[in-house]
Amino acid sequence: MLMLLLLLVPALVAGGTECNPRDFGADSVVCVCTASDCDLQGVIPVPADGLFTTVTSSRDGLRFAQNTSSLESTPNPDADVSVVLDHSTDYQTIFGFGGAFTDSTGINIASLPLKAQDFLIKWVDMSYFSPDGIEYNLCRLPMAGTDYSIRTYSYDDVEGDVDLVNFNLTIEDYQYKLPYIKQAQQVANKELLLFGSPFSPPAWMKESGSFFGSGSILKEMWEPYANYFIKFLQAYEAEGAPMWGVTMQDEPLAGLKDSSWNNCYWSPEDTRDWIKTHLGPAMKSAGYGDVKLMIHDQTRDTIPWYVIPCLDDAECNQYVDGTALHWYADLLTSPDSMDETHNLYPGKFMLYTESCDGKWYVCACPEKFMLYTDSCDGKWYVCVCFEKFMLYTESCDGWNAEPDEKVILGSWVRAENYAFNILEDLNHWATGWVDWNMALNMSGGPNWASKAADSPIIINTDAGEFYKQPMFYALGHFSKFIPPGSIRMPSTVSGPGSGDVIAVAVHDIPSLTNVAIILNRGDSSKSVSVDSGSGTEFMNFVMPAKSITTVLF
Repeated sequence: MLMLLLLLVPALVAGGTECNPRDFGADSVVCVCTASDCDLQGVIPVPADGLFTTVTSSRDGLRFAQNTSSLESTPNPDADVSVVLDHSTDYQTIFGFGGAFTDSTGINIASLPLKAQDFLIKWVDMSYFSPDGIEYNLCRLPMAGTDYSIRTYSYDDVEGDVDLVNFNLTIEDYQYKLPYIKQAQQVANKELLLFGSPFSPPAWMKESGSFFGSGSILKEMWEPYANYFIKFLQAYEAEGAPMWGVTMQDEPLAGLKDSSWNNCYWSPEDTRDWIKTHLGPAMKSAGYGDVKLMIHDQTRDTIPWYVIPCLDDAECNQYVDGTALHWYADLLTSPDSMDETHNLYPGKFMLYTESCDGKWYVCACPEKFMLYTDSCDGKWYVCVCFEKFMLYTESCDGWNAEPDEKVILGSWVRAENYAFNILEDLNHWATGWVDWNMALNMSGGPNWASKAADSPIIINTDAGEFYKQPMFYALGHFSKFIPPGSIRMPSTVSGPGSGDVIAVAVHDIPSLTNVAIILNRGDSSKSVSVDSGSGTEFMNFVMPAKSITTVLF
């Protein structure tokens, strides 16, 4: 069992609509949405004094099932799991949760049948962003193309245009990104925070002259590329979608070896030097000094190693707000690296900026160091070998190497993977968790590089419907009940059935609402007793097998 405890800020939500379940032969079900029918979670009210509410999703088909009971003056003495909140210490402030406005997300939403498109698009937006949905508030925006595009492109593909006179947003921005960003802004009840992430500079700025493969940006292009960032920030601001933040480069180590998707190699030292001499000053002078600048944007097995050169340099440090992380190596690496990084740089936040699930390959990398640079589907799990630095090389064993399982309709295993990882990351200083594509097709695409992945929403264009995966609800147990501004606090977990348990707590002074999020990974039900921290008020309840429960009190 794994758990997260929170004291939060919310205007929480009341009475939703039922899931229309369909079994595709996996270990759980999807919820089917059509033009006329789609489940919504509704506004779930804060319980009255003396009461608590549980919201549960399970492998056996529960989706945000609600129950309200009375607080008790004593704990259940026979509880399998006991949880105690501690209000004495504040940890990190939470920014939020969300997904990415990739080209593929927009392409798939736009592929819905024209006859019912307005209704279906409304259901997608409401499901993700509205108070009746799971209330995403923090979303990633690729700066031009990624592998989840149908072509390779940048915002200025005119070779040699160092003055960027041909810089322009593209048809993808105007058809597949901005319309859905604006609709999300309209249905949301909180500010939508956007952060941009480049996957590759314009190809003509790179040593290779290619969007993919291997190699770095030419150093003589450092200044034009900093200006490219400014033009991106200006362009989206002009469209009514200002950026809350930017990451410097998606997976900056992917370009060390030939990679079949958009990339650019940045060493830690080049990252440091470009930020302090070009990007940081350019953002400040253009009036974007308050835009959050994040470095790394890579798996946690390379921190703190990657960030030390930049954050130990005073000139670079002044421009950097945080470290961006991807989840792809987390099943194989310890979260202790996050603690170490936080202890070195407590004033810099850590944010999970990309995550998705699918079967993974782990390939052999016998020399020196193995770096997991990407994964959603095992076909392209990549190893990179360094000349110095070693970590977790014993993991290079071909583990979990089935190539066929990209989209699995109704996979509870993947929902559980998400919930476990979010809980673990929040316990180790993460300030939020952002999923990758918000909507993919039945094959896990489109993707120009022939990579495929799973997604919380899968769109079936032929049937004119879409499916909410168990992952969607796992994410919602966090995004709906941990609003921005919540603060993690200590908690302890014990008991004969506690097993693999993590407890995290957050609180917000104005609301004084407590939330506990608990993941039961066991195959049997668990009796749980939660101590509110006073020692006089307890929540005693039973969690189903293979379930996630959010407790509000």
